Amino acid sequence: SKTESQLTQLQQQQAKLQAQLQKQLAREWIVLVPGQQQPKNKTTTTASSSSNNSSKEDAQLLAQHIQNQHKKAQAQANAGFTTKAMRDLEKLKKTNVYSHTQLAIQFADSTIVKGNFLPQETIRQVMDALQSDVLTETFSFELYQTPPRRLLPP
Repeated sequence: SKTESQLTQLQQQQAKLQAQLQKQLAREWIVLVPGQQQPKNKTTTTASSSSNNSSKEDAQLLAQHIQNQHKKAQAQANAGFTTKAMRDLEKLKKTNVYSHTQLAIQFADSTIVKGNFLPQETIRQVMDALQSDVLTETFSFELYQTPPRRLLPP
């Protein structure tokens, strides 16, 4: 059917993109010692000093959000029955595709190491890359997320 062919085509495009990203990814390691700040990005943000102007913008955003919610609710009510392929196709269309994710790893001495990784890379791959590219000595370590402390399995 048309839906299944579109779903297959999107899945093939997704696999192709992931293969391309695997070849192109540069880790771009950044090491920050305690007290050192990360260099500023080239983009700057400016704050609006007019509170009256920002309240109008807030009201417009809120009205737009409510309209979008109403449209979604109507579309869902009028959608009727869908097949699994149709649901999978919609899910795949709405899925965000990220080229990389940047992880910041802080050591006990407050040194921070940042590097780029593919979204589908495992914790084991992160640990191996850290060990081979950044650390000068071989030693065992573990990665965890806080708070609360939650050990990330390799």
